[in-house]
Amino acid sequence: MQIAYFSASGQVRDFVTRIGYSSTEVPLSNPLIEIGQDFILIVPTYDGMIYSIVEKFVQHGNNPQHLLAVAGSGNKVFGQDYVLTAKKIAKFCNVPMIFDFEFKGTTDDVILFKRKVESIGESQTTAETQGSYLL
Repeated sequence: MQIAYFSASGQVRDFVTRIGYSSTEVPLSNPLIEIGQDFILIVPTYDGMIYSIVEKFVQHGNNPQHLLAVAGSGNKVFGQDYVLTAKKIAKFCNVPMIFDFEFKGTTDDVILFKRKVESIGESQTTAETQGSYLL
């Protein structure tokens, strides 16, 4: 599974490195890139600035058709604003928010995230197989 991610402080980058999937870091300075295949987006939570940058990315080119789900990193000390960027992007794009983790995540977070991603991959395979019978 392809992962696209933003990492302002490096914590999301550290998490993505540990999950071991093919990934693309979307630069904050130029988010107008296309992933070109189905992907899961992982975003940090900062102020409103990061949301507008992520929104530009998810609306660019064919990214809306390929975005499958969103995950977020944050700090629980911020209460209801915890992983706010991920929540807002998932709602905006009408895709599920499948996972959240604090800071750079724990080893358990890596394992749990990979399970979520694997279940999405299995769901896609099943849908594609079932769809082929409809042709």
